Amino acid sequence: MSKSLTQRLAQIDRDIETLSRKMVGLHLERDEVLQGLIRETQERLQELQGQTTPTPVASTERKPYTGRKRGVPKGTPNMLQRKLTNDDVRAIRASFAAGELSQREIGERYAVPQATISKIVRRLSYVDVPDDPAEDPAA
Repeated sequence: MSKSLTQRLAQIDRDIETLSRKMVGLHLERDEVLQGLIRETQERLQELQGQTTPTPVASTERKPYTGRKRGVPKGTPNMLQRKLTNDDVRAIRASFAAGELSQREIGERYAVPQATISKIVRRLSYVDVPDDPAEDPAA
């Protein structure tokens, strides 16, 4: 090999070694920053836990509607996929008929879309749920 090629290869090796050291330094800095953030978060969490007591969640509280239900096998009967109970459906129909809440507000309360409430009120959905609980075959 020629002398200039040998020198060039040596220079490339030195450059690679320098870059490797810099990369290791960057990773160490990033790890130190992350560890610091984790420590601060844990300390803040401990402070907050000491200041307040957790509020109990009501059993009737529902998760907000986040979109279409996923993971239900194709061909599963709709009655097995239902999110609302028969009592919920009766309460929805009654509160809308009384004019207490809008369909949107009822949907937020029960964590279902407004369109579902509309179908329930118009009896296009949950058609098997009677207004009188005594007539309910599921009860």
